[in-house]
Amino acid sequence: MEGNAKIIKLIAQDEALHLTGTQHMINLLRNGQNDFPFMQIAEEYKQDCFDLFKQAAEISSYLVGQIENEVKTDDFNGFEL
Repeated sequence: MEGNAKIIKLIAQDEALHLTGTQHMINLLRNGQNDFPFMQIAEEYKQDCFDLFKQAAEISSYLVGQIENEVKTDDFNGFEL
């Protein structure tokens, strides 16, 4: 069992690394630091992204068998990448 725990810990560390790296890249693009036209595109499609995120949360909630799979817009107040 000790070997499994170490493997799971390494996988979790790897996933955390991917998450922070992806967040950093998205924030660079979104803020226009490396690509101003992308910042304009990001602003144009901002609401579409929030809607997509809401749909993904509802689908994942359904897939894991949650009873309440309705996600409200208020759930994302203050959310920032």
